[in-house]
Amino acid sequence: TAAPRRFNTVTGVQYVRAAPHGRSTAVLGAASVVLVHTPLDANPANASLSAATPLPGAPTDIRWSRDGRYLYVLCGLDMGRAPTLERLRVKEDQSAIEAPVTVVTFDRPPMHFDIDRTTGRFVIVVGSGSAVTGKLLLLEQDGGAAATPLDRDWSVPNALTVSPLGDLAVISSHFFGDQLFIVNLGPSGFGSVLERNDVLAPYDISFDPRSTSTSRTFVVANQDSNGITSVTYDTAGVTVRPKTSISFAIELDMIERGTRVGTGFSTASERIYRFVVGADGVIGTPALTHRFDGGTIEDPSGVAIQR
Repeated sequence: TAAPRRFNTVTGVQYVRAAPHGRSTAVLGAASVVLVHTPLDANPANASLSAATPLPGAPTDIRWSRDGRYLYVLCGLDMGRAPTLERLRVKEDQSAIEAPVTVVTFDRPPMHFDIDRTTGRFVIVVGSGSAVTGKLLLLEQDGGAAATPLDRDWSVPNALTVSPLGDLAVISSHFFGDQLFIVNLGPSGFGSVLERNDVLAPYDISFDPRSTSTSRTFVVANQDSNGITSVTYDTAGVTVRPKTSISFAIELDMIERGTRVGTGFSTASERIYRFVVGADGVIGTPALTHRFDGGTIEDPSGVAIQR
């Protein structure tokens, strides 16, 4: 195994997102985004870093397009500028990110979003702003509305993740209490919403890629409750399993293909842990994968698995 490689990326790292083609990882900072390019030999010694591309507003989330040609970034209110969804083209050789182009402008602050892999549609949760409640938006790739917005108090969301088959969106929040919203998605828009209050301090969410149309399993990081929790939503309802201990678990990602499908990784204070979700949805005992030791406390801001 090659030695780890360190890069100085951007100030105020918020998220790291791996491209679907496995060639790059986007690192979102407080005002810009960069690429860490991984060569085909997957040797960290041959990895490279792009120049930072400035963003027009304070970013809140970032995702890759289905084909890995574009990055999409939610930019919130900043110095009187209206919040937007920005599209940034990534050069074919992964050497640079081009300047952002606005896809859509919002009338209230966007919080988090994901892209439905089956349709390319955006699922975006926005705050209430000056209105009474927030909204869940379903937008086409050109920014046009794909369905009537779903008005609801989504509290202050920590994360939003869409299932691999595009039939569920899960939103987490623990600002005013432990809240997990499971939103059914259909071809014509939003369906029923289930709210659960029995997943402690829910933060990041990662779907088991083996999820089917009748049984979807996802893992939730319990940020202030020192653990991760497996949840299954199937024809029998919702099953919330006992919490698996990982101190200060925050960000998650899971391997999607190959012999290790079902294996996931979680950030923790100064550490990265590996866990395995069984076919029954039960999480095995996590194992320490890496401890950061740079002479000072280094808390990882995210984890992304090269696809």
